[in-house]
Parts: sequence; structure tokens; C-alpha cells
Amino acid sequence: MNRRKFCLSSLAAAISSAGVGAGCLPAAASAALPAAASAQSLRLYKFVYDRRYPAARAFGVAAEHAVSTAGIAAIAGDVTALWSRELKPRWCAGAGAIAGMTTARTLFCLEQLAKDHWMRVIIRVEHAISQRQDISHRLTATEPTIAQIGSALAAGDWPTKLPAALASCGVADGAHLTRVMGSTCRLATTDEALVSFVIA
Repeated sequence: MNRRKFCLSSLAAAISSAGVGAGCLPAAASAALPAAASAQSLRLYKFVYDRRYPAARAFGVAAEHAVSTAGIAAIAGDVTALWSRELKPRWCAGAGAIAGMTTARTLFCLEQLAKDHWMRVIIRVEHAISQRQDISHRLTATEPTIAQIGSALAAGDWPTKLPAALASCGVADGAHLTRVMGSTCRLATTDEALVSFVIA
């Protein structure tokens, strides 16, 4: 048998065995397959926020009442302890989606660590607060997600509305788009740009 015939016969056998395996599933399991494949629900493991900034602290307080498995984690810029004690074991096990509000530098660190575990930033919102308390939100996500959390970002108390909005989002298929929307902010301004996110 030459190499071409061997490859073709191996491929045919693989397809055949996959079909047989699917046919041997119990009725309940085979009925659940399409739903599982299409359901892209997201269960957050934890909310992370930087306690040095008023907007992030407000986010953290609200996050205590949003849906997540293990609550909240307050940091002061450094994610080393959070990473080694909590995130690394969870991410090594293939779980542990997180949401948060931190500085862009902190998110960059988390993003690099996530890549090693086949995870990525699926929602990113950059918050630019001016001295006049006007704020510009640069939101990058899929179109359904943008529509879902846009109203939270438009509110004057957006830091308190954002955790619930992020927790209710799923992992939607489709291209990521960027939209810029404005609101006001009643909290103190900061020299450091903040960013909200979901990593999954």
C-alpha cells in the first residue's frame, strides 16, 4: 500500500469511528450535544479590581452582588499573589473566567498569562476620564455584547452597573468591533487609565 492509499484509508477509518461513536451515545447525551455546542454561556470564577482607584472600588462593591463562583479579589496593581494562589491552578485546569477593572498595565499582565492557557480577552472597555468628569468608553467586543452592556456604560453610575452587565454576557461568536460611547463620572479622576474586561 502506498502512502496516499494509507492516508486515505486512515482518514476514512477515523470518520467512520467518529460516526459510530456518536451513534452509540445514550439518547439523552446525543440530544444534549447540539444544545451544548450552541450554548456559549459564561460562568465567571472571580471579579478582580484595583482598590487604589475610586471607580474600581465602586466596581468591586457592586461585583460582590453579581454572579460569580468565588467572589471578588482586590489588588493594588500587582497580580502575583492572585496569579500563583488562585488563577494559575484554575487556568491549568481549563477553567476560571474572570472579569475586572484594573489599569491597562495590569490587564496586559493578565492577558499574557491567559494566552499560555488558551484564554483571551473577549471584552475590553477602556475608560478615559477627563478633568471635567466626562468619560469616554472604548468598548471592544462582539455586536451582541456591545448592545448588551452599552446601557450600563451610558449610566452616570456605570462602575456599579458594569459587573452585573459583564456577568450576564455570553461568549458570542462573530467579529470583534469597537464602539466609543460617552457618559459622565461622579467619582474622582485618576491619572491612570482604567480598563474593564472579561478573560475567558
